[in-house]
Amino acid sequence: MLSRAEPAASNLYWVRFRTPPAIFAGVYPDGVDAFNNGITTGPGVDNARLLTYYATDVTVPSRQLTTGDAKTVGAMYRYATGTTFSEISISFIVPRTMFTRMFFERWMNYTSNDSTQIVQYYDNYICSHLDIFKYERGGMTPVPTDWTSFSSVLSPTVKAAGANQYSSTAVKFNRCSGVWCLKNVFPFNISSINLNAGPRALLQMEVSFYYERYRFYTPPNPTSGDINIPVTAGGAASSSAASGIAAATAAGVGVGGSTPTVLASGGSVGFI
Repeated sequence: MLSRAEPAASNLYWVRFRTPPAIFAGVYPDGVDAFNNGITTGPGVDNARLLTYYATDVTVPSRQLTTGDAKTVGAMYRYATGTTFSEISISFIVPRTMFTRMFFERWMNYTSNDSTQIVQYYDNYICSHLDIFKYERGGMTPVPTDWTSFSSVLSPTVKAAGANQYSSTAVKFNRCSGVWCLKNVFPFNISSINLNAGPRALLQMEVSFYYERYRFYTPPNPTSGDINIPVTAGGAASSSAASGIAAATAAGVGVGGSTPTVLASGGSVGFI
């Protein structure tokens, strides 16, 4: 349908930091709480919500092929030699507790301590995955008819078989249209913060990240919001797709993860 190919909106998204770096374990418990568990749940505590919902501006990755050139006879031609990725940046609103600033300050200081001049092992300071979810308005299962029932909100009643769940008059949940899944992420720059005596404004800062590589996923079915995302780097020992699907999904927009995003074990969709 043409309506499915209407222009995308730039303001429907959320970000999720998965498993915390090893350097936080036993050292910075509040920092550990700022991460999602990487399997099915969304931000369940306030510290995690500060990273997810206070991200006001997100730069998604770019991909570029590196090339060489050759000339034998006639015009020169280019050939691919590899792939390179851009750095990404995320702007965060800083809460009154200054938690977000301290979170990234500690993360970077644990990575490279400025007093001992000791740099941690790579595996100790990386976040395994950073997911950037893109949503579009509507397109998913109609909302519950009884908003006073908690169970009805968590498990909306599906219309009878053959009924049109996507009619123009039905109110719907936002639909997950794509996910950028970044592997082995760590911050390398925290921007300065400008304090001034002018009119009151929200305090913000920008954090830049490096990563190894990324994959971009979209729903296999244009009428579905389910996207298969690898739990790990595609190893055989990763969490099973069945358990990920059964637990139903990364809680994004709505109550209890109303817009499904299924996490599965590696396989053909995993990192290679």
